[in-house]
Amino acid sequence: MEKINCLICNSESSKKFISLKDRFNTTNEVFSIVKCLCGFVYLNPRPGDKDILKYYNTNKYDPHNKVGLLYRIVQKISFFWKISVIKKIFNKKEINVLDYGAGKGDFAYYLNKKKYKIDIYEPILNNRNFNDSIKLYSNNKDIKTSYDLITFWHSLEHIHDIDNLFDIIQNILKNDGFLFIAVPNLNAIERTYFGKNWAAYDAPRHLYHFNYQSMSKMLDKYNFEIVDSKTMYQDTPYNIFLSFNTKSFSSYFKLLYYSIISLFKILFINREVASSVLYICKRK
Repeated sequence: MEKINCLICNSESSKKFISLKDRFNTTNEVFSIVKCLCGFVYLNPRPGDKDILKYYNTNKYDPHNKVGLLYRIVQKISFFWKISVIKKIFNKKEINVLDYGAGKGDFAYYLNKKKYKIDIYEPILNNRNFNDSIKLYSNNKDIKTSYDLITFWHSLEHIHDIDNLFDIIQNILKNDGFLFIAVPNLNAIERTYFGKNWAAYDAPRHLYHFNYQSMSKMLDKYNFEIVDSKTMYQDTPYNIFLSFNTKSFSSYFKLLYYSIISLFKILFINREVASSVLYICKRK
């Protein structure tokens, strides 16, 4: 386990935010999530970048394994939504896209079928056979292409060395290029329902927990800014479902109840309590 300073202000000072176990019971360890004096919330101490791999080695972790019907439904909705956002930013398909932390590469396949040029960086699942029109990087030092768009679909919160990441971004993102950063929202309404069982804590795989303010501060450190943000409505029912301890018949009724309440509040009262947020970012 490694102890780290705050990503945003580099302070060593923090206080306990919450302690919890791995939701997949891969270990009996108790992990500590702390809150810095600047307000940033993160896992500390945490497994190192080599030790973390064992925590992904479970068939219960949806992004890396066979998935159920609900996941596939949410995924299809998400793919349609994601490409609609890309089309609003870029009115052409002749762009270079890098999907950073692409998992199994399902979204890359989707974009590829839509005739977009897309490459993948994926350091964990690096043994899958992609078609020849999709380039797979397993070492970020090998990335030399310049990209119009770099996407982080629920991957930034998994990355150990953010300083190194932004050094790489500075070299491979075009001057007028965009970053799409989708992350769980620490202010999500369903966190208040589930407490320690909130799936998006996902210790120890999720190393950081962002809201709009902390994401803005983190980006400012690397000379980027948020130019727009999008509410990922489709993530709310799915994260609620994941947060149930047991998946019984009654849990589907609870899923419907919590989802209706949550989506109503997000849509009509306060969109800042959405389960996940997409931040659209550019250089300052």
